[in-house]
Amino acid sequence: MTAKSTYKNLVIMSVSFFFLYAAYLPLQNIQSSLHKDPALGFGSLSAIYASGILSCCFLPNVLIAMFKLKTLLILSIFSFPLYVLANFVPRWSTILPASILLGLSGAVMWTCQSIYITQIATSYADTMKFPKDSLVSKFFSIFYFFFQFSQIVGNGVSSAVLTNVKNDKLTANFLRSTGSINVQNITCGAKYCPSGVAITNAETLYINIIYKLMSILLSFTLIGILIAFFMDPLSEETKTNQMPKLKLCFSTIKNLKNPMILLLVPITIFNGLEQGFVYGEYTKAFVACSLGIDVIGYSMICFGSAACFFSMFIGFIVKWSGTYALMIFGMFAHLSLMTWFLVWDTQAYPSYIFYICALCCGVTSSIWMSQTNAIYAIYFSNKQGAAFSIFRLFQSSGFTIAFVYGNILCVSTKIYILMAFLVVSIAMYSIVEFKYQKNHLTDVIKQEYDDKDIVAIL
Repeated sequence: MTAKSTYKNLVIMSVSFFFLYAAYLPLQNIQSSLHKDPALGFGSLSAIYASGILSCCFLPNVLIAMFKLKTLLILSIFSFPLYVLANFVPRWSTILPASILLGLSGAVMWTCQSIYITQIATSYADTMKFPKDSLVSKFFSIFYFFFQFSQIVGNGVSSAVLTNVKNDKLTANFLRSTGSINVQNITCGAKYCPSGVAITNAETLYINIIYKLMSILLSFTLIGILIAFFMDPLSEETKTNQMPKLKLCFSTIKNLKNPMILLLVPITIFNGLEQGFVYGEYTKAFVACSLGIDVIGYSMICFGSAACFFSMFIGFIVKWSGTYALMIFGMFAHLSLMTWFLVWDTQAYPSYIFYICALCCGVTSSIWMSQTNAIYAIYFSNKQGAAFSIFRLFQSSGFTIAFVYGNILCVSTKIYILMAFLVVSIAMYSIVEFKYQKNHLTDVIKQEYDDKDIVAIL
């Protein structure tokens, strides 16, 4: 595969996902603060990631064996415009089916995406004699540059539209309502608890603004689908359709017996937990609670900007630093940020602190997203379909856990859970890294001895 075609396909896929998530991410960011029914937002997000768990277990390997990657990818992304359409009339009867469909197809889509990027990176590395590990990591970093850039554009559009919505104090959970809101004893930040919000006497308002926003987001999804058609099909694809379909269906679960994969489960779940915290808790308990729902988009622009440019930065430094050093840096940075969230009095500091915190969230998130993908691509290059299905399975589990307890636990409790989970995750990942480096060193030494034997024979 030539450099031109390789980078063309990488950019096409990245731009397609950019438009899809320029629509989905801002919608996700305001789901917990958008609807008249306070449970609908978290219910929607929980349904997306819970159905994603089910999909990861059974669907990707079977469907990949039946369809070409490009065909399957395009089919799966049609769920995005359907989800946006459901938000035009946000009721349980519309949101829930669309959320389930998005979760089922999204797991397949992301598995296809990961396999596609890994294969074009590996093929290009073989052609150019580049180190595969660093090139795979670089390609994922480039992809996540575009992915995170969608935060900037999508949230910029969202904020521009929602700027017309002004509320005095607490804006969580009542964009569509104008009731009397009990703000007594409401504390923002780490001390925020969902049970502290009471909404009464609600009436529908701002429907025209919501329709305007949803129309723009719908157009983004359609553009993303159109761009995906220009992606080249892979010349060589991993064929698994020789296996019986029933075995393919359960192959993901079977691979959970692999000790290396089991050791990576915590860091993969954490990947979903920390993103769920940003999208569900930081936007609601910190930003919307303190500054207003119209500020959510602006803060998430900062998040996306940091994640976007740091993802690109990672792509260039990873061949010198290595993945492990980046993960350790991410752990200390994330623990420091969570400690700040615990002690931060949101009423005592100026508003620009909210944007700085969003920037810090973006930096750490870019590490977890790009490098966790790269870890699976590098460690399990011979089992890409099953490995990436497992990755999406447990990442979706993390999202689901975060959104399910979103309406139950106080924010401080969620922060402590995140911190503990991160420490355990990095400890278990360190074991995997040690084993991988040990095996890799053994292979290198063995190859050197084999080469010497060949020279001696000649």
